[in-house]
Amino acid sequence: MPGLSVIQYKNQSILVLDYRGMIEDEIIETLIKAEELLMKNQEPNLNLTIISGVFATKRVMDQAFKLALRTQHLSKKGAIIGADGSKRIILENLNKNLYNDGLKPFENEEDALEYLTS
Repeated sequence: MPGLSVIQYKNQSILVLDYRGMIEDEIIETLIKAEELLMKNQEPNLNLTIISGVFATKRVMDQAFKLALRTQHLSKKGAIIGADGSKRIILENLNKNLYNDGLKPFENEEDALEYLTS
């Protein structure tokens, strides 16, 4: 289900940011909620981001970069699904500048979840 959620997989909590089917304002709202949750908890986390079929506008990317800058210290491991085409280039830039190649792209959710919990 699109939106922000926390799931359990192999007895580990994973923060899921699922943007499928969302428009720009909904994506930004979800990013803001994610930041609020992360900053409130102040705990290292595993996170899965799903961007399949989503258009990355400048406003969305600006908000995503802000979130990444403010919360990168709280990310233990990250996985992303749907980073194809131009989104792959954006991911490479995020990894290079913020995540130290810690945000790994995957084709499907099962592989991403296995990576996060390994």
